[in-house]
Amino acid sequence: MNNMIRKLSSRKLWAAVAGVVTGLAMVFGLDENVISTVAGAVVSVMSVMTYIITEGKVDAESVKNAIEDIQEGIEVVKDSGVTIVKSTTIYDANQVGDPEVTTEISST
Repeated sequence: MNNMIRKLSSRKLWAAVAGVVTGLAMVFGLDENVISTVAGAVVSVMSVMTYIITEGKVDAESVKNAIEDIQEGIEVVKDSGVTIVKSTTIYDANQVGDPEVTTEISST
C-alpha cells in the first residue's frame, strides 16, 4: 500500500498523465485554453499533495525518533542507580512499590 501511495504521489507520474491527457485533448479538438488550464491544475494539485504527504512522513519520523530518544534516556536513568526527584519525595528508579523517602540524592 505504501508503495502505491509513493507511486501515486510522484510528480513525474502526474506530469506524464497531464502530457497524455493534453495530447488526447488536442487529438479530439478541445480548446487550447481548456487544455492548458486542466493540465496546469492537475500538476499543481499533485505537487501540493506530494508536498503534504512528504512533510507528514518527515514529521512522523521526527516524532518517532524523539520518542525513542526519550525511552533510551529513561532506561539510562533506571540503569544508573541514580535516584529521581519528584516533587518533594525522592524515588529510587530501581524501586518497585511505594517510594521510600530519603534525605539526599545519591548514585551507585
